Order: sequence, then C-alpha cells, then structure tokens
Amino acid sequence: MAKTAPVRQKRITIDRFLGVDFANAETEVDTRRSPWAPNMVADKAGYPEKRPGYTCLQSYPGPVHGMGFFQGNMLVHAGTKLYGPEKTILYSDMAERRSAFFHWEDKLYILDGSHYLVYDGVQAKEVDGFIPTTVIGREPSGGGTLFEAVNLLQPKRINSFVSDGTATEFLLDSMGIDTAEVTVWVDGEEKSEGEDYTVDREAGKVIFTQAPADSEGLDSVTIRFSKTVTGYRERICKCTIAGSFGLGSDSRVFLTGNPEYPNTDWQSGLYDPTYFPDTGYTRLGSENTAIMGYLKQYDSMIVVKEQADDETGLFIRNAELTENSEAIFPVKEGIAGMGAVSPYAFGTLAGDPVFLSPGGVYGLDTNAVTQQRSVQLRSFFINPRLTRESSLGEAVGAVWGQFYVACVNGHAYVANGSQTNENPMGGRGYEWYYWTDIPARVLREHDGKLYFGTDDGKVMVFSGEYADDGRAIDAIWTTPLLDGGNFMQEKNISRRGTGILTKPYARSSGEIFFSTEKSLMQVTRKYTMDLMDFDDVDFNRFSFTMQDNPRVQISPKKFRKVLQFQMGVRNCVAGEGFGVLAMMVTFSMGNMTRRKDG
Repeated sequence: MAKTAPVRQKRITIDRFLGVDFANAETEVDTRRSPWAPNMVADKAGYPEKRPGYTCLQSYPGPVHGMGFFQGNMLVHAGTKLYGPEKTILYSDMAERRSAFFHWEDKLYILDGSHYLVYDGVQAKEVDGFIPTTVIGREPSGGGTLFEAVNLLQPKRINSFVSDGTATEFLLDSMGIDTAEVTVWVDGEEKSEGEDYTVDREAGKVIFTQAPADSEGLDSVTIRFSKTVTGYRERICKCTIAGSFGLGSDSRVFLTGNPEYPNTDWQSGLYDPTYFPDTGYTRLGSENTAIMGYLKQYDSMIVVKEQADDETGLFIRNAELTENSEAIFPVKEGIAGMGAVSPYAFGTLAGDPVFLSPGGVYGLDTNAVTQQRSVQLRSFFINPRLTRESSLGEAVGAVWGQFYVACVNGHAYVANGSQTNENPMGGRGYEWYYWTDIPARVLREHDGKLYFGTDDGKVMVFSGEYADDGRAIDAIWTTPLLDGGNFMQEKNISRRGTGILTKPYARSSGEIFFSTEKSLMQVTRKYTMDLMDFDDVDFNRFSFTMQDNPRVQISPKKFRKVLQFQMGVRNCVAGEGFGVLAMMVTFSMGNMTRRKDG
C-alpha cells in the first residue's frame, strides 16, 4: 500500500528588527523591517516596543510659540505673553509667532520676531545693549582712532577726547544727535549740563564754560550721547534664528531670520549678545532665498538657506585671526541645489548635523582625505510618506537622546542614531520609526526629556507612561507581505509553530492578527501578560507570575490555501507596555494556484 509523504513544513523566523520601510512595496520589504508599525520604537537592543506616552504639564490661553528653560524653571511663550514659573506673566507684548530661546552665561535670551528680550531669573525685559566707545584719542576738533563699532541695539555711544587746555568746543563723531541726555566726564568727574557745559545737538558739539586742563596726550574727556539710526534696532529684534560660533569656542552669537534681510546674519561682540556691531554682518547668496538655520561640523559653522535649484544652499563659515589679532569669520560657498524647508527642524544626532529639506532629512558628510563636504539623504525608508506631508515648512525637530524627532501634521518621524544603514542610494542613513497623535507646534529637549507645545495651548512632556495624556496609544508591528518564496504556490499556515515572543512588562496585552488576500487583520489570539505587582493590582486579570522572562504567545488558527500573508501584533490599551522579541510563522506549501482573480 502506498504511503503519503509527510507534509514538509517551512518556517519564517524574525528575531532581528530594524525600522519601518515606506519606500518599498510591502512584498519587497526586508523581513527585519515593517511596512506599517505606528507608535513603535527601538529599545536599546533594537527590538520594537511601544513608544513612550506624554502627559500635559500646563495649559495656556493661546498657541504655544516657544519654550525655554532657566535655573530649573520653564518659560513658555503662548499667545501674546511670556509666562514664567507658576504661569506668572513676565512679558505681555509678545509677537504671535514662533520664538527662539538661547542661553548665554547666566541669562536666557528670547527672539520673537518683534522683540529681543533677556531673562535673568526675576524679570524679562528688552535687551539694553552694550554702549560702545566709538572713537578714542580724539582731539576737540575731530579725528581720533576708531575703536568700537556702533551697536545696532543701542543708540548710545561714547567718544573719548584728548584735551589741550585751551579748546572749549568738542566735536562729536555724529551730528544731529538725539535729545536724550548727554553725559560728560572730565578726569573721571561727572560734569553738569547747563552749568559746566552746553550741547549743540544739531551740530554735534559739546561746549565747555571753561576749557578742560591739558591732558598731555592722554584721554581725559569722555562724552556719552545718543544717536538713533532708524531701523538699526529692528535689524536684530526682527530676527528669529540664533546660533553660536567662534574662534576655538562658541564665543559669539549669530542671528538671522529678519524677513527684511532674508540672506543676512549678524554677529555679536565677543561673549556679549547685547552688542551687535553695525559692521558685523554678512550677506550670503541671493536675497531670493532666506537663511533657515545653523549647523556646526568640526571647526566650521554651516549656514543653511532655503532650497533653490540654481542657488547655493549651504555656506561654510570659518573663524580666523588677522595679523592684528582680530577675529574674522570668512564664508565660502558650499553646496548648490540643496537647502532646508523648515527653520525649526535642525539638529545634531550623534555628531551628525541634520536638517529637513523638501526631499527629506539630510546630513553632512566629509571626505577624510579631500575634506570635501557633501550632503547625504538620511531618511530613505520614510521619504515617500514624509515628503508628501503638507506644510513641511512648519515641521519642528529636536534631538532627544539617541533619536532625532521631526513632527508635522500630528505625525512624528523618528530616526534612531544607534541604528544606521547604507541605503540603496549609497549613502549612510538611519532606521526610522513612525508615530501618530503628536500635535507638536514647538519641540524642545531639556535634561533628557522631550517637551512639545500645541496649537491649543498645552505643554506636553514625554514620560514613562504608556498613554497619551490618559488616552490609549495604538501600537502595531506588522511583517512584510510574505509569499513563502513562491508567489504562485498556495500556503497552509499552521497553528503549531506560529506565534510571537513578547517582552515582559508589569502590565501588557496584545492581539495577534493575520492579513491575507482573503481577509484583513483577522485576529487569531488575544493575550494578557502581567507580572505580580502589589502596587498595581487588577483582580480581573490577577497574575501570580513574578519572573520577568519573555513569554511565547501562540497563534492558534490555521489559514488554508493563501498565496500571501502578513502577521501582525497590536496593543491599544492605555497604561500598558508592549514589545516584540521574535515572530515565527510555520506553514506548508500546497498546489500551484489556479485562481484567476488572485
């Protein structure tokens, strides 16, 4: 009697995982990646787990435009106000637009496109700029040595004179000075206007009632006056982007983002963000494209402009000393045809400067031999979805530990700096993850925590909770669409040897499902997986399990005569952890299909 040959079973085992792949058809995705895995992220070992949730810290009566941190306290720009600790109002006339915050020494500075503010831990006020000494060694009739340039932020300036013992009229370096007070010191002693001297403001003269004594070639007369130049202060106050750079250290602040000067930035004085010399500006490329942000690589500052096919989008700024020991910051053109789309999505991930362009997230590479810089696509596997997002110019980004997070339209695209790859274009890229329900208008990392502000005035922080402000997070991991190596041959999926290996959590559950050409997301098993915790007891699902070992969850349903199949696992319960360590599908091969409709 003839014997039937035993059915030979095959297995697909996935025990190494990468990120999502939105670039390839579901049938072409590497089994380590997922074509659909919302709200999952890699743990430290690279296994997918449910992303952390967030909680609401505070609500404000207006959209959140910016956040900063100072001495353990959070400052929030919401609506038209700047709020300090316990929602105290620090400033009531903020612009209704995104703002930039930066630290310098023991103060916090804020730019909102209309104001330039400084916060010292007690109050926020308009920056009162450094008063420069514009000329020294000046004779009463004029001349002297130019010393410090006029401060764009400050109408006041100082002239320092040598007196000859006979001259009573001292000519300032500006005519038509302001009606503001003119202060005079002779040999360090302050004099009184009207009694010791008078001022001809139109002519720019100070006239002494008695000539100061001969100073024998040394400066002895100091005069402080004001000369407002229309539009000077606004050049700085209308900026919205800040970066730091210098010779050997970050010794100066660079500001840009003024819409009236889109291709211009201004540099501060040495270690002084209250001093912006009127000579310290640089025009980069054409006015047709605006400067979008700054990156640093090695000993250079990379200035990134808007993308335009026929214009240079990246400029390289270096720091040098002249023969007179003066610091200068020469700029040279870098890369044409490449630039940024959002000024809010710059970051440095594990030493890699990255920015968001219309074509995805790009990073800077440097050839070790030629030192030639190039930009390389870092976001190949998410690009089809990312680049289709509307309003990419509103995207915000931040580096959070090993992750670069870019948010737009409630979606977050998350690069894992610990998982790199070589994409099909030959460049170095990252493994990416995709999150939903992240309504970030502004995004800020501080002390290892990631904060975001929303259009409806909420400030959120990602926490260890597995819920979004109490709401469930819908976390899914699916395999690619599999065909067992032969898309024409029917497969029978066995209930033996099919299942997943799950990560242990104090409280967890999930559902295993399959999609085939016959049905979508058919649930084959719902499971719970809890550890005993007397601080968190649910008598409806009480568990005596105390060992935190991974657990096998089988899928006890057969599928017959399917051509393609996709296995998935899902958790959508608030407060529950969820993670996958391995997935296995056991199946046997059947006959060649005779179906004409797939």
